Parts: sequence; C-alpha cells; structure tokens
Amino acid sequence: MTRNTTKKILATVILITVISSAVNAQTNVSGGIYTNTTWTLAGSPYIVTGNVVVFPGNTLTIDPGVTVRFDDQQYLEIRQATLVATGTITDSITFTSNNPAPTPGIWGHPNYGAIYFNGSNLPLINYWNISYAVTAIDYTQYNPYIKNSTFSYNQRAINLVTQTPLDSCVFKYNGTAIGSLTGNTANELVNFCTISNNNSAVEFMSKSIWNNCTIDSNYRAFGGVTGQYANNSKFYNCSISYNHDGLISAGPIGGTSLHHCVLNFNTGFAAYIQTNDSIVDCEIKYNGTGVGVQSGNSVITHCTIENDTVGLLIFGAASIYCNTICNNISYGLQMNSSPNFSVTNNYWCTTDSLQIAAAIYDGYDNISYGLVTFMPIDTSGCSPVTGIPVNDEHVSSFSIFPNPATSELVVRSSEFGDKGELTIFNVVGNKIFSQQLRANRQRPIVIDVSTLASGIYIIQIVMDNKISRQKFIRQ
Repeated sequence: MTRNTTKKILATVILITVISSAVNAQTNVSGGIYTNTTWTLAGSPYIVTGNVVVFPGNTLTIDPGVTVRFDDQQYLEIRQATLVATGTITDSITFTSNNPAPTPGIWGHPNYGAIYFNGSNLPLINYWNISYAVTAIDYTQYNPYIKNSTFSYNQRAINLVTQTPLDSCVFKYNGTAIGSLTGNTANELVNFCTISNNNSAVEFMSKSIWNNCTIDSNYRAFGGVTGQYANNSKFYNCSISYNHDGLISAGPIGGTSLHHCVLNFNTGFAAYIQTNDSIVDCEIKYNGTGVGVQSGNSVITHCTIENDTVGLLIFGAASIYCNTICNNISYGLQMNSSPNFSVTNNYWCTTDSLQIAAAIYDGYDNISYGLVTFMPIDTSGCSPVTGIPVNDEHVSSFSIFPNPATSELVVRSSEFGDKGELTIFNVVGNKIFSQQLRANRQRPIVIDVSTLASGIYIIQIVMDNKISRQKFIRQ
C-alpha cells in the first residue's frame, strides 16, 4: 500500500463520521473529498463541521431530499471538480445553517460564497433551497438554468449572474436577491420568478428579459444604488408593486422597456426612466410618484396613471401620449425643469381645460419651471396599441415545443381543420408572422424563429371560427 493511498483512506475515514440512532441519522463531514462521493438520503442531514473541498477531477453527488447544514462560517468548495445535485418537486435539496438561531450570513466564505465554484462549472440548479448564507451563489457564467429554487434569509442570494437563465425561482427575505444580472451577447431570461421582501431585489442589470415575474415588497426593486442601474432590459407581464422604489433606470445607455406590467403601491417612484426607455400599456396606480422622467427620447404611452400622489414628475424631455392620467392626489403632472413641455393627446377624465390645468404644476405655479401644453386632449382613449388581448385566457387546442425556442418552433394539434390561419404577435400586439393553414390535420407545422429578437411572443391559431393562443419565448 502506497503512502498516497494510505493518506486517501485516512482522509476518507476522517471526513465522514456517521452517528446513528433509532430516531434519525446524521453524517458529520469536513475536510477533503478525494474520490467520487455520494451524499445519500439515508445519511441526511449532513453537518458540515469544517470546510469541505471536493478536489480536482472528482464528483460530489447529492441525492434528492438531502439536507446539508453548515456550522458557522463553514462552506463547500468545488475545486475544479463536479457537483451533481438535482432535486425534484417532492424532494428538494436544502443547504442551510446548523445554528439553532440562524441569522443571514452566518455560514459561507466571506469572499467566495456558501458554495464556492472554484474553477468549476455551475451545475443545473433545480429544486434547491438555500438559506442564511453570506452569499448563496457568488458567480455564475455561461451555465445551465437555475430553476424551481428558493433563496431566503441570505445576506446576498446570488452575486453575479451572466447568461444563466432563472426560471420559477423564489427570492425572499434576503439583503440582496441578485447583485448583477447581465446578458452579454445573449439576453438573460428571467421567467415566472418571485422576488419579495428583500432589501434590494436587483442592484444592476443589463440585457435581461423578464417574463411574468412578481417583484413586490422590497425596499428597492431594480437599481437605484449609486453607480448601479438598469439598462437594455425588457419586462413583459410583470408586477412591480409594494416596493419603496420600483424600476430605477438611471444608466447612460438606457433602452429599458415595460410592456403590460402593473406598477402599484410603490411608496417612492414606481418607475424612474431616462435614455430611450419606454413604458407601454401598463397600469401605474397608488404610488408616491408614478413615473419620474429624467431625459432623452423616452416614451410613455397607453398607460393608466391614477391615484398616485404625483402621476408624472418631469425633469426632462419625453414623449407622453395616449395615456389616462386621472385622480392623482397632488398633481397628475408636476414640472421640475425649465423648458416648456408637451403632453398633448392624453385623457384626463375630463374635457374641462380648467380642471386639467389645476392637475398640472408648471410655470404658472412656479416661474422656475416651464409651461405645459396639454391641448388637444384625447377623448377616444386612442387606438389601442395592443393588437390582441395578451392576457386573455383561451384553452389551447395545440402544443408548441421547444419553449423557449432558439431556431425552430414546432406546432402540433389534433384539431387542425382544412382551413385556418396561424399568426405570431409580439408582446405589444404587432403581427410579425402569418401563415394560412390548409389540410394540416396530421403533420406538424415547423416555423423558423431564428430571426426573431429574444423575448416573449403570442402564437394564435384561428380555425373554424375558434381562437386559441399560447405564449412562447424566443431565447
């Protein structure tokens, strides 16, 4: 027996101590893992009494249902090695503190996080629960999905995320849910996630696409930290409510847009927009300030801005038209800059120009500010920007896959008739593809979506006077 073999055997003996009783099993672990190792449900919970390092070339497998508890300041390092840990809907994998009275940040490496991927690829994270860590996941780049997982009571749930899609995750009661979210060459996708009751939901983001997410009851939802902001990001069918501040887009690049979103009950700004930002077809109600407008080619259209303390707070130029601006407590629009400003073709819940003027604070009230032109007013509600009712529920008579799609989308149905039409709309209702359907009962329809921009789309099939719709994501 060689000296190295003896060392490995001794290390393995030192690493794992099994304590059994008639009531439960517990496995204490610490030190190095030098061979492929599995943490099984039978040995759960695993108590990390000292830092554990998986050495290069080896694999640590954690079975579904396993709980791993960490003593204070301890962590798991995957050092140029592999972690295989995929939970299931009935058996999540839990990483948490072993302290009977845990506090956020009580376990994990102060610089590298609770589970430190040192030169290792992040595994597919599916059905994980991570709580009370200093940073649950520190850095991810070009890696698989983080799905169906819950991050709670961490100082920081995820520090840096680059091109790692998030799907159906919950972030709650963390100091910061996500530090930085960037898409680089491919847009970052965040689908059906809930981020609630954190001090900060997302500090910085760029080139991200948010679909059907709920961001509520955070102190700060997006951006707003000095030097940190949101730019080049898209929100579709999201709720950003009950935060102190909602979306703060203060970056020099801009290009952030919200479509079919709800921004209600934020005590500060529901949204603060700047360069090339847009808010389209959104509900903005019961906020401290509905929308703050800084400057630079931003657009607000087809929105309902009601019951805010101040509906619109204007610091710079923007195009604001076809909105309903009514019943705001102090002012529907308040100027905070000296150039004159135009908000023609909006609806103010009245045709009385004196009443509309009373809802606007401008140079007539304070000579430091410019004058607002609001005539003509809109009385028809403007032509709706949405070509189809995106949130309308229809029982789908067809299936689509894959979803998300990158190149081809396959549509199947047992109910295709002899004549009909298939149409694809973008999220604001513009028709971007149409195909007549004839004699397609048996064979699927294959659609090339490779030229579409990343985002959410609606596919509609009209057949024998019956309409069916589904959403799909172009990744």
